[in-house]
Amino acid sequence: MKKIRFLIFLCFAFFFSCTQDIPVDKMKPKNQEFEKFSWLVGKWNAVSATTHYEETWAKTNDSTLAGFAFMITKIDTVFSEKLKITVTKNGIFYATVVADQNNGDTIIFEAVKNERGLHIFENLKHDFPQKILYFMKSSTQLLASVSGLYNGKYRKEDFQLIKVSK
Repeated sequence: MKKIRFLIFLCFAFFFSCTQDIPVDKMKPKNQEFEKFSWLVGKWNAVSATTHYEETWAKTNDSTLAGFAFMITKIDTVFSEKLKITVTKNGIFYATVVADQNNGDTIIFEAVKNERGLHIFENLKHDFPQKILYFMKSSTQLLASVSGLYNGKYRKEDFQLIKVSK
């Protein structure tokens, strides 16, 4: 009888010693809308003979990506901007602050399409662009484009980017 109790004790001891506590943050449900942006994290470049364009994105928390973009033509920085994509209960927003534009104000675009690999943001009240698109062509290729009316005429700029690091 003592042997059976001892074996039962060993079985319980072994069972409970093999269980692993799951951290509370692992138990939270994932923000499914935010997870659709996970492919964007990393450093992306578009380089030509005269221009270097770069965007870098990093996850800052469970609902925000922070980014930075700049363009250099020959040896001059043409523009730079701070970027942010935030998923809230009120929607998904793309925010940008472009150096030397819009009096330093943050310009907000709202998502009108959010699928894995395709994100479209709009702000029809902004001068240019009114639409920003991110399209994942492959795990290492991205098409970013800005479009809208500029001085009364439709204008679109495409950026074919290659992922250079995660």
